[in-house]
Amino acid sequence: MNSKDKKKVAFWDFDNTVWGAYSADQFLSYLYVSGVFSGPLRDQIQELVIQYSKDEIDYNTLCFRFGGLWGVGFWGLSVQRVNEIAEELVNIEYNNCMHSSTPVLIDLLKEKGYDNIIMSLGPSEVVERVGSRLGVDGIFSAKLTTSNGVYTGSLESTIHYIDGKKNCVRRIKDSGKYDWHRSMALGDSPNDIGMLEMVEIPIILNPTHNIEEVVEQYNWPVFDDENAVEGLRGILS
Repeated sequence: MNSKDKKKVAFWDFDNTVWGAYSADQFLSYLYVSGVFSGPLRDQIQELVIQYSKDEIDYNTLCFRFGGLWGVGFWGLSVQRVNEIAEELVNIEYNNCMHSSTPVLIDLLKEKGYDNIIMSLGPSEVVERVGSRLGVDGIFSAKLTTSNGVYTGSLESTIHYIDGKKNCVRRIKDSGKYDWHRSMALGDSPNDIGMLEMVEIPIILNPTHNIEEVVEQYNWPVFDDENAVEGLRGILS
């Protein structure tokens, strides 16, 4: 297929970039309150997050350990019940957590011939529901193994591995499906650098507090919920 006949692609981080919260933390709280997730395991996961916030462990260690505890916590749970809780979360939190510019940006990119693909370490039960409402074209997120209607205690996806998002984007690039000339990625934190470096148009969207050094080093455009639509229109014009 000639490159001019191919669609373009935009990759989106999820937590804070699209969704103004940490989806795994939210989901964990809903599961715990609903009585289906272990209190001691929840405490261990929260302790990991605290250690990361204090720079006692790095991001890759956080993801690896978090993923292991997450899988153990879901072992034996009913897939149906967990998905019911995820649906409840999205129904309650959607309007509160969705950045107002996100649906507009998604539609704007579609009008310009882009497929929108979410790349997230967040739980698939939540991310896929939000992505479906947004009408995105693809979702890669943290997915757990299941059998006979219950969770089996391990992660099926590899996006939580070191450079997981970057490697996923690389595989899509190598597939030749998209015209990479105007490829785009949108992320909020230093943890998205690998993904952002893979594309022609990297954008910092709804930046976190620790992004200053990245902005200074890479000189990438930075937008927030207030100016993102105007900024993206300028890039696409």
